[in-house]
Amino acid sequence: MVGAGDQPDLLVGIDFGMTYTGNAARSERYITDYGLATSIGHSQIRNENASKIAYAQDNAVARWGFLCDENNEPDEQDQVVQSFKIYLDQDSIDAARRAGIDDMPLVEEAKRLVADYLRQVYIHIKKSIEASTGPWCDKKVDFIFTMPTTWTSQKILKDFEEAIHRAGFGSENSSKHSATLELTEAEAAAVFVVANPPVHFEAGDILLVCDAGGGTTDLGLVQIFDAKLPSLEQLAAVSGVGIGSTMIDTAFQLLVRQRIKTYPDILPPETPHKLAESTTFQSIKHNFGTAYAFQAQYKMGLNMGQDLTHPGLRIERGKMLLSRYDLALIAPFISGDRS
Repeated sequence: MVGAGDQPDLLVGIDFGMTYTGNAARSERYITDYGLATSIGHSQIRNENASKIAYAQDNAVARWGFLCDENNEPDEQDQVVQSFKIYLDQDSIDAARRAGIDDMPLVEEAKRLVADYLRQVYIHIKKSIEASTGPWCDKKVDFIFTMPTTWTSQKILKDFEEAIHRAGFGSENSSKHSATLELTEAEAAAVFVVANPPVHFEAGDILLVCDAGGGTTDLGLVQIFDAKLPSLEQLAAVSGVGIGSTMIDTAFQLLVRQRIKTYPDILPPETPHKLAESTTFQSIKHNFGTAYAFQAQYKMGLNMGQDLTHPGLRIERGKMLLSRYDLALIAPFISGDRS
């Protein structure tokens, strides 16, 4: 049994995801939850932040999270970086290169990006909690991070831990603060579902969890030992595959890039990225499997006026045309069969 002296003053959970990063804090000693919400615009508040970071021309961090979104009017000179988590894995870098993607960071650069981003997360958490509790330097604080089930290499885990500590987690007072990798993302998802049940759970129930994220899809099979605590027992080894929503976006960008390569002077170089982030493409992706997602042809606006028509690029009145067959070409990239 954990004694009162061993119990942390604060328990902080961080789920660093490919597209979003969530965090939560709780004091078991005082039975208090601390709000770590982020404001978006003037009305929205979310308990997560976008996994994006922007650098100024002098390479200093200019913004992070939702502040990197276009509707926040960023400086056009700033470089916005995202989806960098996956490049901690050398296998992911090699796979991207084989698929024809060459604008990705090396592992060492990915470690710097992760550390810079998590540094901003750390500052946000610190400010949010200290606003309620006062300075936390002398408090016992445990930071718990989740990790993808596909990260089985000790080198990846070591690189991630190094980035975490460089960001400030556990380093402000090493005798009081600690930062550990404890749960896979599938295990964390199972705990969340049981703690916030959409249906009534009882002891003995078996739960199959599918955590479909931005970079990986993780599966877990657990049995509920106590639904109130919650307490879970793992029935099968947690498994995962390197398939996620950002890979679909990347594959689509590659598809568009290959098309416009034949006529390089017609469209701006950022067109593939902008189309992948467009409401139209995201709607197609999110509605996959429905009648809407199986149209014979899709029209995607380029925001270049209706006068632009180019048969070679299949552009009509300022809209790029994509067939159902075009989108089907993404499937081999996602499944891993890129031959």
